[in-house]
Amino acid sequence: MPLPEYVGNDVVDLDDPAIVEHHSNRRFVARVCALEEQHALARAADQKAHLWSLFAAKEAAFKLAVKRLGPLAFAHRAFVVSDDFSAVRYAEHRFPLSLATGPGWLHALVSTASAVFCVELLQGETPGATAREALSALVARVSRLSRARLRVERERSHGSWDGLGPPRLVCGKRAAAIDVSLSHDGRFVAAAAIVRASASQNASAHSRKQPVEIDVPSGERP
Repeated sequence: MPLPEYVGNDVVDLDDPAIVEHHSNRRFVARVCALEEQHALARAADQKAHLWSLFAAKEAAFKLAVKRLGPLAFAHRAFVVSDDFSAVRYAEHRFPLSLATGPGWLHALVSTASAVFCVELLQGETPGATAREALSALVARVSRLSRARLRVERERSHGSWDGLGPPRLVCGKRAAAIDVSLSHDGRFVAAAAIVRASASQNASAHSRKQPVEIDVPSGERP
């Protein structure tokens, strides 16, 4: 049964040596960014942070879009981030966006309702297992569901890049009516979940871990 609200997220390890100079790679920038985004990037004071904010926002929006709209071919340029980083546009659709940073990481959260997230440092475990554990702990904190009964599944999906559909949360033997999203990059894993309005205020402080929102000065916008 389709869920009424959806969430997508993406985390970036900003200290990964492999991404240090990507903002100077014209081919990469042209593949990821729409023309207006390229112009804004060229004027940005911190081009690295600006580029990876765009990238994470697009990845998060795609994760939401495939759940809401069905299977899609992922073209980063088709997902356009607003000048103030408050939304991502895809065709006629507009998805609310929030960005946050912590020590060495950047996180994008795109959702159609109140949502929470957590970012955790990977410590010798496999990223998938760590992310699933983080998600179960997060959901248990913001809902009345038992952490011991929660697990994350991915069903087979023809046409997806890895042959599997988006993660879904299962409680016991039944699918939980909570949309979720997972991400991992470098040293970090991240989990996100839709929460009821009554739980969102208490959940926010726990899941966000006091993030610092990315400040994009108005002079950097087209």
